[in-house]
Amino acid sequence: MQGIITNTLNGRIQDSVYRAKGATDEARKRKS
Repeated sequence: MQGIITNTLNGRIQDSVYRAKGATDEARKRKS
């Protein structure tokens, strides 16, 4: 059970990281 919980947490963290990267990429494109 614990492995599943950690996998879910890691997935959520990576999800937010990808979203944050996408947001910064969009901001950069608008600036340039």
